[in-house]
Amino acid sequence: MDTYDIGTSTIFSNYSDDVNNQHAGFLTCYGDLLRAIAECHGEKLDMSRIFVELFSYIDHHFSAEEHIMRITNYPDYEKHKMEHYCFSDSLDELSCRFEQGVAKLEELVNLLKRWKNEHIFGSDQILEHYSLHHRKARKRTLASLSSCDVL
Repeated sequence: MDTYDIGTSTIFSNYSDDVNNQHAGFLTCYGDLLRAIAECHGEKLDMSRIFVELFSYIDHHFSAEEHIMRITNYPDYEKHKMEHYCFSDSLDELSCRFEQGVAKLEELVNLLKRWKNEHIFGSDQILEHYSLHHRKARKRTLASLSSCDVL
């Protein structure tokens, strides 16, 4: 099984602290789930607490990230937003299936692992690089404007 301990490192050095903390929160929740599975020895896990943490991550993180994409005119905004929607929808469906007693832990672990690998360490890194470039270009533009003589 995959494990991930982020310790005190940052996920993305150029994102805001708020977005970094949100990524770290997701990865901590994911790591906690993996540890709980390894340590439960057949005992039932508190899945409602796990889903509450995951939905809290979604509520805060997706809103913050979509705000960054809008203010930077991110060209893949719609695609990235759709990834958020699909993950949220998949997580909601899985939560319902857990309540009904028909979902397996492996499904949740696989969903979170795919999200970590494909979205956080894929799409979000592309967004981070774009956002960084956008901020640097904006600073250069503002610096050149401030150096112009105004009559």
